Amino acid sequence: LFLLSIPRNKRIPLMILFVCLVACAVFGLSLASSFRVAMGLLILNSLGLSMNFGLANTIVQERAPDYLRGRVSAVFGLSFFGLMPIAGLVITEISDLIGMRRALMTGATFYAIVGLSVLIRVLRQCREPGICEVHDAETPPPPVVAAV
Repeated sequence: LFLLSIPRNKRIPLMILFVCLVACAVFGLSLASSFRVAMGLLILNSLGLSMNFGLANTIVQERAPDYLRGRVSAVFGLSFFGLMPIAGLVITEISDLIGMRRALMTGATFYAIVGLSVLIRVLRQCREPGICEVHDAETPPPPVVAAV
């Protein structure tokens, strides 16, 4: 309910803030020297990731046409949760090669660069009129073509 109460024009800037929070938390985790500091950074990391996943899901659900919402949600879920195990295999292999601290620094930097570049591009596109607006009118589904 909290995510739905965020105005539409504030969602992408808030996601940018949480990408920065997650990147800083993971980078700080690579430098953490005590359990308490690591625990605090992991809490910030999990809150930031949860907010980003929730906001992204809210935006996708809101903007997908009714007749495609299930398919769009499936692709969204696959892209977020289906690729995480693959990324986990990659980051563990990298950590074996260069060490855990450097792997966390590299992962945080990569996450910040990719996440911020995508979100800044989306923010620029949403400033153009008509692109990111949610239409309340019911959009008719395209005609279905049967393939035999």
